[in-house]
Amino acid sequence: MPLAVIKAKRAPYLKCGQATRQTRLLSYDDNTIVNAFGSQ
Repeated sequence: MPLAVIKAKRAPYLKCGQATRQTRLLSYDDNTIVNAFGSQ
């Protein structure tokens, strides 16, 4: 997979090169979170 594609896919989850909290997922159970990331 090209590096540009990888960087584009992970960009929404980074801020200043560090992983950001996904606070919108805190109220969901584990299976819902895994399914959400698996579908992306």
